[in-house]
Amino acid sequence: MNKNIVWITGASQGIGRALAWAMAQQGMQVIASARSRENLDKLVEESEQLPGDIEALPLDVTVSQATNQAVEQIIENHG
Repeated sequence: MNKNIVWITGASQGIGRALAWAMAQQGMQVIASARSRENLDKLVEESEQLPGDIEALPLDVTVSQATNQAVEQIIENHG
Protein backbone atom coordinates (compact mmCIF):
# COMPACT_ATOMS: atom_id res chain seq x y z
CA MET A 1 0.00 0.00 0.00
CA ASN A 2 1.40 3.39 -0.99
CA LYS A 3 1.10 6.12 1.58
CA ASN A 4 0.43 9.72 0.75
CA ILE A 5 3.59 11.77 1.16
CA VAL A 6 3.69 15.30 2.53
CA TRP A 7 6.66 17.59 3.17
CA ILE A 8 6.27 20.05 6.00
CA THR A 9 8.78 22.80 6.70
CA GLY A 10 8.91 24.41 10.12
CA ALA A 11 7.94 21.05 11.61
CA SER A 12 10.02 21.21 14.79
CA GLN A 13 7.50 23.28 16.75
CA GLY A 14 4.17 25.07 16.74
CA ILE A 15 1.76 24.71 13.85
CA GLY A 16 4.27 22.81 11.68
CA ARG A 17 4.82 20.20 14.39
CA ALA A 18 1.09 19.84 15.01
CA LEU A 19 0.44 19.47 11.29
CA ALA A 20 3.16 16.81 10.91
CA TRP A 21 1.66 14.91 13.85
CA ALA A 22 -1.89 15.17 12.46
CA MET A 23 -0.83 13.94 9.02
CA ALA A 24 1.03 10.97 10.49
CA GLN A 25 -2.05 10.17 12.59
CA GLN A 26 -3.95 9.93 9.32
CA GLY A 27 -1.45 7.39 8.01
CA MET A 28 0.60 9.66 5.79
CA GLN A 29 4.33 9.57 5.19
CA VAL A 30 5.57 12.92 6.51
CA ILE A 31 8.90 14.47 5.61
CA ALA A 32 9.49 16.92 8.47
CA SER A 33 11.97 19.74 7.95
CA ALA A 34 13.26 22.46 10.26
CA ARG A 35 16.59 23.82 11.38
CA SER A 36 16.55 21.98 14.72
CA ARG A 37 17.65 18.38 14.24
CA GLU A 38 17.15 17.76 17.96
CA ASN A 39 13.49 18.81 17.85
CA LEU A 40 12.90 16.82 14.65
CA ASP A 41 14.46 13.70 16.16
CA LYS A 42 12.23 14.11 19.21
CA LEU A 43 9.17 14.41 16.96
CA VAL A 44 10.14 11.25 15.08
CA GLU A 45 10.71 9.35 18.33
CA GLU A 46 7.40 10.47 19.84
CA SER A 47 5.46 9.53 16.69
CA GLU A 48 6.63 5.93 16.36
CA GLN A 49 3.24 4.48 17.36
CA LEU A 50 1.26 6.50 14.81
CA PRO A 51 -0.20 4.82 11.70
CA GLY A 52 1.95 6.98 9.41
CA ASP A 53 5.64 7.73 9.51
CA ILE A 54 7.59 10.90 10.17
CA GLU A 55 11.05 11.21 8.64
CA ALA A 56 13.35 14.02 9.75
CA LEU A 57 15.05 16.08 7.06
CA PRO A 58 16.90 18.96 8.79
CA LEU A 59 16.93 22.05 6.60
CA ASP A 60 17.24 25.82 6.68
CA VAL A 61 14.90 26.92 3.89
CA THR A 62 16.69 30.27 3.63
CA VAL A 63 19.62 28.43 2.03
CA SER A 64 18.43 27.82 -1.53
CA GLN A 65 21.09 25.23 -2.38
CA ALA A 66 20.16 23.17 0.69
CA THR A 67 16.48 23.43 -0.21
CA ASN A 68 17.17 22.25 -3.76
CA GLN A 69 19.17 19.31 -2.41
CA ALA A 70 16.31 18.42 -0.06
CA VAL A 71 13.86 18.39 -2.97
CA GLU A 72 16.18 16.12 -4.94
CA GLN A 73 16.58 13.81 -1.94
CA ILE A 74 12.82 13.56 -1.40
CA ILE A 75 12.22 12.78 -5.08
CA GLU A 76 15.00 10.19 -5.08
CA ASN A 77 13.75 8.48 -1.90
CA HIS A 78 10.01 8.77 -2.38
CA GLY A 79 9.32 9.38 -6.04
